[in-house]
Amino acid sequence: MIRTKTRRPWIKIYPIDCLDGSIRYQLEPDERGVWYDLLNFSAICAEPGRIADKDGRPYPHSFIANRLNISLELLEKSLKKCIEEGRIREINGGVIEIRNWGAYQSEYQRQKPYREKKNVYHDVVNLTTEEYKKLVEKFGEEDTKDKIENLSLYIQSRGDKYKSHYATILNWERKDSKDRPKGGKDVNRLGQKRRPIKHLGVD
Repeated sequence: MIRTKTRRPWIKIYPIDCLDGSIRYQLEPDERGVWYDLLNFSAICAEPGRIADKDGRPYPHSFIANRLNISLELLEKSLKKCIEEGRIREINGGVIEIRNWGAYQSEYQRQKPYREKKNVYHDVVNLTTEEYKKLVEKFGEEDTKDKIENLSLYIQSRGDKYKSHYATILNWERKDSKDRPKGGKDVNRLGQKRRPIKHLGVD
């Protein structure tokens, strides 16, 4: 039995593309059936979009043909056509990869990273557990807390909104690094670490 990391309930296929798209003249009817089966098969593999086992190893073509209940001859013919038309490619010794896989993901799966529950720091700063962990790995615990506090003060004093507080902290650090004088103290005019005064809106 094939085991997936996450349950993928469905993939996105547009009827108009199926009926009027290039697939109608690129592939014969039986080959089109194989193509759609490959999409579905790749969706339930350990790494969606790639037909391989949980260790990333390619499945033998005979196994895939048996799984799809088709002849090996039809599978080989369909794979050859799909490779020629740029629909798939074989990597890592034979792993079948669906090119442009993102186009077939469900809207839920595509937006899933943005729906992850976020923790609230200093009343207004929203970060996922993973985002906070990445900041600590990059800046250390103390500096991360300072950056979160500074962002909180800025948001509460100015009322500005940001799509991603994690990206805002990284962007501020990038700007700070450019503005910070070599050999100078890593503080602003308020004595706050790593938060230039221009970001706080203080003259």
